[in-house]
Amino acid sequence: MSTMEERLSALEAELQAVKRQLERLAKPRTWLDQVAGSMAPWPEFQEVLRLGREFRQAENNTSGKAAEGA
Repeated sequence: MSTMEERLSALEAELQAVKRQLERLAKPRTWLDQVAGSMAPWPEFQEVLRLGREFRQAENNTSGKAAEGA
């Protein structure tokens, strides 16, 4: 049977391994990770996406016509 000191050393080594794993898992997320997808559950979000898409398409159509006239 192992001595109390050996058992304590083994336990301390295991505890250190667990602490390292927890530190790795508990690293703070970047601001982008925290924000990404946070608005998806809101019903208004789809409307915002649609309006943004329409705006960009209108801008592309307008800038394309301006380039043709130049």
